[in-house]
Amino acid sequence: MEAALAELEENDTKEALPPEQRALQHLLRAESVFREIQLAQQQNQGGGGGGASGAEIREDLADFFDLEMDRLRNQYEELQRGQRQQMDQELNSALERLRELARRQEQEQERLQRVAERLPPGAAGAGGESQRRLAEEAEELARELERLSREYSSPELAQTARELEEAANAMRRSATSRNQNGVGQASAAQEALEEARRLLERDQSNRIGRDAQNAVADAERALEQQREIEEAVSEMPTGLAGRAEALPPVLDRKDQLIEELGNLEGELNRLADEAEDPRAERGFREAASAIRDGQLPDRIDFSKSLVASSRPEQSEEFEAQITELMEELAEQVREAAGAIGPDADQTAAEFAERTRELVRAAESMEERARQAAEGQQQQGEGQAGGEPSDGEQAGGQQAGGQQAGGGQFGGNRFGPGGAGGWFDGDIARQLSREAVERRMQAETL
Repeated sequence: MEAALAELEENDTKEALPPEQRALQHLLRAESVFREIQLAQQQNQGGGGGGASGAEIREDLADFFDLEMDRLRNQYEELQRGQRQQMDQELNSALERLRELARRQEQEQERLQRVAERLPPGAAGAGGESQRRLAEEAEELARELERLSREYSSPELAQTARELEEAANAMRRSATSRNQNGVGQASAAQEALEEARRLLERDQSNRIGRDAQNAVADAERALEQQREIEEAVSEMPTGLAGRAEALPPVLDRKDQLIEELGNLEGELNRLADEAEDPRAERGFREAASAIRDGQLPDRIDFSKSLVASSRPEQSEEFEAQITELMEELAEQVREAAGAIGPDADQTAAEFAERTRELVRAAESMEERARQAAEGQQQQGEGQAGGEPSDGEQAGGQQAGGQQAGGGQFGGNRFGPGGAGGWFDGDIARQLSREAVERRMQAETL
């Protein structure tokens, strides 16, 4: 009910429905069990056989509910764990595809740049078909991430999908643009892919951190459960008859604890496989090894026979040893989880890489502007190769004067093209847009 209330306060009725259904199931189960206990009590009293007291019934009912809640919690957590693992697998696959897509787009951008250097200004490039294929792959990946963002209510994944859509649009523009403009659009697509990659890698890091904290909670809950078992064992009667009556709840808790430790070991191994920080990887593997090599499940299973025996001293001593091992395990998991987080060296390396990308993009702009200017100058010289008539010369001087009187940029005409301009308006507008984007990136850094 508390989980449903939290979702309802956010006006999310869809997410509130599952916990409400689970609450209803608990209430119906409680009502059914309580009726059975009432019926049994009435039958015992009617037979005159000295039925159980009200206090004993309430205690038995409380123990039963505790066991049922533990079972239901384990089932629900197992379902959640399976959903998280499926999500992690899908996102890890998407990240690998995105990295491969960014690598291929970078190669395509370099190829287009080499082709553009050999073609005359205004000529069509040769990257249309390859850019369209990459655009289709980017759009397919964007649709998949958009689906995952809806299924798991993740704004970060939705933002990554939008970056991929931007990359796909830039690829399609590159496929239909002239050589220098096409190179610029390919460069814009590459940057959108890199941004999408960074967003997905950041989301992956956040997911690992979240899963690590869940592992800490699981380890601490298992420790608390073992402490309760140890206390229950110490309070058991010494006689065989009394111990036999108090034994079933303790054995049930031990079986649940064995199952939880098996799940925790699997989760720790997965975290070790996905952790990029060597300290975290080593810590998770050591914690998983403490469960496996320390034979914790086997020890707990063996302790069941001691609890059922008539040797309470040995049983209590063995329970204390298990508790000590569980405390060490919880501490190991906490230390491993503490190694996950924003590392100063990693953050500096990321900033350095983003700065290098910005430098490469600026150098690409400079090179394209230089090539376009040289090509425009050659085109103008070719057009002026013949001897113009007096009227043509006068018209050309007038056009040149108008162009010179138009906009100037750093002493150079940055007009709409023609023999007297620096280079054509399409490339000028493309470089202007890129310059604004580069400035924003620099300000962000």
